[in-house]
Amino acid sequence: MDLEAERRRVLEAMAGCEPMEYGSLKAEFRPAPGGGITGPYYKHQVWENGVNRSQRIRAEEAPALERAIANRQRFEALAQEYIALTVRGTRQREDQEAQKRGVVRHWRRACPAGWEDRVSEAEPSPCAPPAPRRASRRGGVNSN
Repeated sequence: MDLEAERRRVLEAMAGCEPMEYGSLKAEFRPAPGGGITGPYYKHQVWENGVNRSQRIRAEEAPALERAIANRQRFEALAQEYIALTVRGTRQREDQEAQKRGVVRHWRRACPAGWEDRVSEAEPSPCAPPAPRRASRRGGVNSN
């Protein structure tokens, strides 16, 4: 499937994610007097303006709220997928334009954890930023 078709598919899936709600829904069970357990009691928690807000939800309202929370989580995952597809498309277009100009682009890879410790001081780290370029006498920049 081409990139644009994949982006359209993701947008259509995002449009189907309604209703939505923030937060999480937890079922609580409590010990009953005389033994046993009572519940479930449902609690909807939302982090807003630096404060964790919490409210009790009736058992008959819990399934609809659970679907709304799941829709929001699915929407967020689809939004991340859409971003990744858009970035991939942008990079492909930029790479094609660079090839037309005869420029080859190289993406730096992130260093694995602890890599800097294994590289000797005499050898530059592949994770280090590139050395600064020197200015030529004409005022331009020469690559090393």
